[in-house]
Order: sequence, then structure tokens, then C-alpha cells
Amino acid sequence: MRKHPDLQPLLSTLALIFALTLAPPTAAELRRPAVFGDHMVLQRDQPLPVWGWADPGAEVTVEFLGQTAHTSADADGKWQVAAKRLRVLVHPRQD
Repeated sequence: MRKHPDLQPLLSTLALIFALTLAPPTAAELRRPAVFGDHMVLQRDQPLPVWGWADPGAEVTVEFLGQTAHTSADADGKWQVAAKRLRVLVHPRQD
């Protein structure tokens, strides 16, 4: 399997997706599906949906590749945001 070094910066910054924070003073449990993880492939030029579960009504903030999205968990605890379309990274990001 051929590795794509140009995707490595994108995968590295994907870790930022997991920098999900809840607005203080909430101490809600925040969960995400197992599909988000190492070595995942993202399609370029497409919005990136990010979803998960938290306590009902919990405020959720997702930060990814310089984008920030805010939402609240619904009555069932489900939440979802979408990052804007992603472009191909030719050079590694220096974060």
C-alpha cells in the first residue's frame, strides 16, 4: 500500500477534531464514533461531518484545521457539525 506524505499533515491535524470542548461550567460526557481515528482518509473538496454524543443540551465546540464550529446536543444527546470543504495540503502544516 502506497503512503501519501501529503496527507500526513492533514491526518496529524485531524487530532484537533478531538479537541472538542464543552462550554464551562458544563462537565458533560462527550463521546465520538470509532470511525474517527488514526489513518483515516478524508475526501478533498467535500464538507467534513463530525458527530457524536453528549449529555442532552450540552454545548459542543469542534476545532479543526483552523475552523471552529459550535452546536448543542439534542434531547437524545446527539450532535453534529460540518467543517467547510477541505483542500489538499501540499506542504506540512507547522502547528
